[in-house]
Amino acid sequence: MDSDFIDIDQTCELTGLSRGGLAQLRFRGEGPPFYAITPRKIRYRETEVVEWMASKRRQSTADSALAG
Repeated sequence: MDSDFIDIDQTCELTGLSRGGLAQLRFRGEGPPFYAITPRKIRYRETEVVEWMASKRRQSTADSALAG
């Protein structure tokens, strides 16, 4: 079961985000779902990260989600 979970570094590698960028997304509630095992131990489910990335798919930079 532990293999379902990945740590911050693995999540960064999977998404291409930096640790700081991932932390900002967590802070703003805009990133993939995460599990705070302890205040300093954050884990992600790989399948949820992939689903989150897929939800960010866009056809054009003019898509409404990127405007603003």
